[in-house]
Amino acid sequence: MDRRSIRVSAPGSLMLFGEHAVLHGRPALAAAIDRRITVCLRPLDEDVLRIVSSAGRFEGTWRDLPEQGPLRFVAAALRPYAEVFRGGLAVDIESACRSDVGFGTSAAVTAALHGACLRRTRPEEAERPWRAEVFRRSVDTIRAVQGRASGTDAAASVYGGLTAVGPGDAAPRRFGVTQALTAVYCGYKRPTPEVIAEVERRRAAEPARVEACFDAIGRTAAAAEAALRENRPERIGPLMDEGQEAMRALGLETPELAEITKTLRASPGIFGAKISGSGLGDCAAGWGRAERAPDFRFPVFRLKVDNTGVTCTLS
Repeated sequence: MDRRSIRVSAPGSLMLFGEHAVLHGRPALAAAIDRRITVCLRPLDEDVLRIVSSAGRFEGTWRDLPEQGPLRFVAAALRPYAEVFRGGLAVDIESACRSDVGFGTSAAVTAALHGACLRRTRPEEAERPWRAEVFRRSVDTIRAVQGRASGTDAAASVYGGLTAVGPGDAAPRRFGVTQALTAVYCGYKRPTPEVIAEVERRRAAEPARVEACFDAIGRTAAAAEAALRENRPERIGPLMDEGQEAMRALGLETPELAEITKTLRASPGIFGAKISGSGLGDCAAGWGRAERAPDFRFPVFRLKVDNTGVTCTLS
């Protein structure tokens, strides 16, 4: 086996449009952000699998990889490659993202791991098919762990920029932009599968109302993609405000998220704001960067769109 170390990095992401509705045939759009997760694979002489990350540690055999817990996405991404890495392997994971904040960290680490393992097995593969396979496998892994997932955050981590997905798409659509973003964490986060299940219960009880919300969310996502195709990014902010109204109507706003979006909208330099992600906690995102620090009692993250996507180096 090739004894060189392999290092792969993938950006985190912010969901901007399409939450929940993308699981019901509407489009979605996410932004890759300049907070990265980096994976380094190093062959070991001893016959052991060793994982070190801020989320947890593991040392044992491939058969012992955990099904649950903080390393479940890491384990699920690695498991298909057990036969490739005969002998020992060290997996070092470094993150510039806080794991408790919804910056698409699960998708980013999954993409980085698949990128590293595929580069080991296919070292000469061209960039485009490599990325396509990293994306496909990442979405499969996330769905295996989480149950339901659109793959929007995985698309952002793999391709970078602002990335759109929609029903029946053969591949995500990427838009490279230079854009500042502001994210604010409300202090708590509900697991995405729990929020999805809650929305599904509401949909079963009030199908017409919830489908109308999905339609509104889908329209803002489609309009945002159209604005990007026309090179009119200034339209994105007002569309985020519209998207927030649809998220509120769907019952995904909390008092903290309402406070955050209101304060962001009132901040010079922010041109629109909405919940980012599944809702009922986690983050709200603002399109732009506040000219002065908003008066928040919550953590504020000043971000930029990352246009690079997943990258790989051998050493």
